[in-house]
Parts: sequence; structure tokens; C-alpha cells
Amino acid sequence: MFSLLNSFLWFLGIHGYYALTPLVTPLIEALDINRLIYNAGGVPGNIMNLSTLSSFMFIGGSGATLGLAFAIVLFSKDKVMRVIAITSVPLGLFNINEILLFGLPIIFNLRLLMPFFLAPLANMLVSVTAMKLGLVAIPVVMAPITSPLVLNAFISTGGDIRAVVLQLILVIMSTLIYWPFVRLLDKHVKRRDLYIPSLDTTFTRREEEAYVLAVDPVTESLKKVREIEGVEKQLEALSTREFYLEFQPQVSGKTRQVVGAEALIRLRDSNGKVESPAKFLPVFEKANLMKDIDTWVIRQSVQQSKEWIAQGFYMPISVNVTSHTLTDLVVMEEVLDLIAEVPGLLHFEITEESLLEKESVVESSISRLHEAGSTVHIDDFGTGYSSLSYLNRFDIDAIKIDRSFVVALSTERGKQVFYSLVGIAKQLGMNIIVEGVETAEQYNIVTRETDAVVQGWYFSKSVSAKDFKKYALQRSALSSKTAKTVTEVSL
Repeated sequence: MFSLLNSFLWFLGIHGYYALTPLVTPLIEALDINRLIYNAGGVPGNIMNLSTLSSFMFIGGSGATLGLAFAIVLFSKDKVMRVIAITSVPLGLFNINEILLFGLPIIFNLRLLMPFFLAPLANMLVSVTAMKLGLVAIPVVMAPITSPLVLNAFISTGGDIRAVVLQLILVIMSTLIYWPFVRLLDKHVKRRDLYIPSLDTTFTRREEEAYVLAVDPVTESLKKVREIEGVEKQLEALSTREFYLEFQPQVSGKTRQVVGAEALIRLRDSNGKVESPAKFLPVFEKANLMKDIDTWVIRQSVQQSKEWIAQGFYMPISVNVTSHTLTDLVVMEEVLDLIAEVPGLLHFEITEESLLEKESVVESSISRLHEAGSTVHIDDFGTGYSSLSYLNRFDIDAIKIDRSFVVALSTERGKQVFYSLVGIAKQLGMNIIVEGVETAEQYNIVTRETDAVVQGWYFSKSVSAKDFKKYALQRSALSSKTAKTVTEVSL
């Protein structure tokens, strides 16, 4: 009964020894009685005891799986299984078989269910018969469960060399029991391989299955805990630093005046050292705090816009928002309340992948932003999950062409790709913003056939709110002066 239940529980992934504790106790007591009788000079009579189970029935662990390991090494042609078996043999000699249980696997593997029951039962019948006939001494002491093969049989029987011979016979027997089932496993693996003649290639799921089986829930949970602890430490370090906004000018390619600003979050420590958003934003992403980042940027941008308005300076500000914000109805209500304080002056940039998250909710959020007087732009257009269907399905006002396309303008192919993107936007009636423009050559190409808004170091890096206003006014004055000079020349 113990053997059957133990095998069944392990087949379900439950540790049989601990689950069967009520049955273990009488087996231990039987061994204690044997020891007392042996010490008194008598002949022990309790064949079925815990030492008999560990030394003769479950050789290599539950299911007598040392025989399985040897069967795979000797008879299997599957390289993956052979590697697992060879790795497990040294541990199997110490009655540890977790590599086989989870690696092959045996747990929930119906093809190995029968021999997993049969091997220990066969070991029990042979060993009990041998002991009843007096061919092998009955165990009188308990060798440690992890005692190596041969040694545990020798110790448990009080030094009977015949017990060692019996144990070796049992290993051979369990190997033969597992042998036909190993051959069946080989055939099953071979059938799962799909050969494609025209491509002269073979599709196999072994690698995929190995990955799935390698995902141990306990290990994954511990890994998750360590990740959370790491994020907490990083957040703790970031909490002592100062977040602030900088604004990068967006310049009209037609008038060369500043027509907008992109609000960019920055972080600096007590020494004034600024850290890149690429370093700290992933931490907030892991901590599920991107909605808090978004609302903070929006709140600060609204406040800055109100300060500029009080100074007679009206300038639209673009902010980046993530899918976390667009799909959270409560957060969106807060966002709409904030931008209502500066109607028409706050605009939003979203990435293409944001459109994949709960499309109906995102579509509704975009519609509500429009109703509040804001425009919506696709950021980094062309680098993510680009699909023209998104431009048709969602009410987008502008596309922001990514810097990578600007860098590629040095080649004819790059220019063709760029103008193709521009052509799509024009046909759909969308405005165009081009970011990452750093040279005069890039600027001239970008503005040659389009009225794009240009953003990049060619004009200015991101600067403080004060410096942004100063720069915008200077460009406005310069543009007016240039226009006046052109007019006078014409006259």
C-alpha cells in the first residue's frame, strides 16, 4: 500500500514520504523491534520496515528510477533524454531522483506511469521472497536515506554481503522493466518531429517542451520576490532625488518659429548630476507606477502652462502618456480635470504599442482628449507595431517620425522611406513632426517637400522653462526681422 500510494502521489507532484507520514510510523517501529531482537541474539521477523523500503524497493528514489536512468543511457537514442539520464545517475546512487521526475518528466507523464508503479512493486516481491527464504538478512538498522547504493544495503542488514548482491539484481530488474517504455518514448519523440522535404529541415517541439518544463513555479516565485526587492531598493534610492521637467522646442519648418514644446522628465541628485530617463523609467515600469509618472508630468506641465499664460506667453505643450494611463478610467478622469485648466494647450504623444492595449478603451480615451481640446500624436512612428490600420481606426492628429529615419536620410533609400511616411500622413490629413534633426543637411531634406514641425538638436536641446521661453521669443523676433527684410528687398 505504501509503495502504490507513494508512486501515485509522486506522479501527481506530491512528496510521497511526507504525505504518507501515518504509514511511515509503523514501518519505523517495525525496524526498532528488529534491532532490539537482533541485539538480543534473536532472529528479526519484521521484513516490511522502512529500511527495506529505502534500500531494496525505492532504489534511486520513488519508482525505483535508478533503473529508468540506466535504461535511458543503455537503450534510448534521444540525445536530450540521455543527457538528463546521465546527469541523474550520480544523484540516483544516493536515492535522489528529482532531475528525472521534473526533467523527463515523470510527473503527469502517462507513458511512464505503469513502470513507475511496477518497478518498486517488483523489487518488493523479490526482496521479500528472498528474505522469507533466508537468502538475505532482514534489515535491522536504518541507513540514512541518502546513503549510497550498495553501502545502504550492507549497513541496514548488519553487514550481509548477500544484500548487496540482491540490490544489484534489483537494479538490473528495474532497468529491464523500464526498457520497453523507454523505447516507446523514443518512438513518441520521433513521431513529433516533422520533416519538411522541400526545405530539408525538421521541426521539433523538444526545445519548446524543455523550456516549459524548466519553469518551476517555486523558482519563479523566488525570482519574482528578488525582483520586487531589487525594485524596492532602486525606488528607495530614487526617492531621495529630484524630478523636474525640461522642454524641447518644436519648430515650424515653414516659419522657423517655435510652435510647441515637448515636456521631458528628468531626475537629478543632490550634486546636480542628471540621470537619463532610460535608466529610471524602467524601474517605475516594473513597480507599476507609470500612471503616477504620467499624471505628475501632466500636472507639472499644466502648472507651467498657467505660469506662461500669466506672463502673456501661450505655448502648446506635448506630454508622453503610456497605455497604463489611457486604459485606466479613473486616471483619465484626473487627466481630463487637469487639462481643463488650460484648454487646448496640452497635447498627448502615445506610442504605437499603446494602441494594442484594450483598443476600445484607448479609442474612447483619445476621443475624450479631443473633446477637451487636445490633439493626439503617435510617437516614434515606424519603429514599433506599425500598421496603417491603426491610422485608419484611431482618430490621430499627427505622426511623429522617429529619429532613426532621420539618421537614414544620408542614403537614397532612406530618403525614399522617409518621403513615403510623409506621403501617408499627407493623404490621411495628418500633421507631421520629425524628431532627432541634428544637422542643416537633415533639416533641408526634411523641410524640402513638407511643412513638418522639426524637433532636435539642430535647433535646441531640452532646456528649462525659463530658457525655453527666451529661446522661443528670440526665434519669433528673428523670424519677424527676416520677414521684414525680405519685404523691403521685394519693394
